[in-house]
Amino acid sequence: MKSKDITLLEKNIFLIKSSDIDPDTINLYEKHFSFFNPLPDGLLHPIAGNEQIVHKPCEVRFLPMPFLLFLYCMEGMLVIDNGLHRYTIPGEHFIALPLHTVFHITVNIVPCSLRYYFVGGDFRTYEPMLAGAAPIHPALHSPSPLTLEGLSHLPEQISTSLIWKTHLLLTHILTAYADLLTRPTAESSPAGTGIPGYLDAMHHAIHAHSEEPHTLQHFEDRYGVNRFRLCREYHAVYGISPMQELIHIRIEKARRLLLETPFTIQEIATQAGFYDLNNFMRIFKKKTGLTPGQYRKNGAVG
Repeated sequence: MKSKDITLLEKNIFLIKSSDIDPDTINLYEKHFSFFNPLPDGLLHPIAGNEQIVHKPCEVRFLPMPFLLFLYCMEGMLVIDNGLHRYTIPGEHFIALPLHTVFHITVNIVPCSLRYYFVGGDFRTYEPMLAGAAPIHPALHSPSPLTLEGLSHLPEQISTSLIWKTHLLLTHILTAYADLLTRPTAESSPAGTGIPGYLDAMHHAIHAHSEEPHTLQHFEDRYGVNRFRLCREYHAVYGISPMQELIHIRIEKARRLLLETPFTIQEIATQAGFYDLNNFMRIFKKKTGLTPGQYRKNGAVG
């Protein structure tokens, strides 16, 4: 059988190159795989792939493709938007996504280290389950194929027997990944959001229990994620740092209590989540331009 070199991605798929993109990032398809043509019907097979480190924030847009994207973000953070859903992929997370529409990949936390593969074949069985990004921790799952280690060592020329082995490997990855997505765990994200479970839980805690004595140390201990990473990822997803959002919610609650209740300023400070009265007075005036007493007296929104 004659070997066919797959170059479709290099010629037709890359649509836009950001002026700020790192020169090394432009060459997204250094690794091309060659296959015997025709391939056996229905077999999953990698079309192209690479391991990449992105050093500058950038955005890349791709045309629709009849492929499946396997992407493992090892470090940093990126966002994938296909017009229907927006998936946030932080470090140590993996996503499998059908590429039937135009999609954007935006890298907003660098350095961003990722491994990705474009997979062809019949993956329709898995499509209903492939939504969201599942947390993959290589230390816990190794030598699971979810780390994509098996694909990273494929030669450029693949024999007929290796095609079958690759199909089994990809099927294993998809089956295990679909199982992770459909298995209820504390780390699960809300369906379709692509937001890591710990960020969603942190966001909920800040909004639903703002009066509790939350600190970055508390969140780090609770979710087992470094506080600096939590801050970076939270800001990237919600557009504000976690502690800034917490203070904003507490001040808004204090405003309502000042205007709608007869509680003392000390009581209001405590109910809003401020356990140091002087700190509350200072922050309230900084945010509203008025002291709590002036705000209550004026009955005005600062």
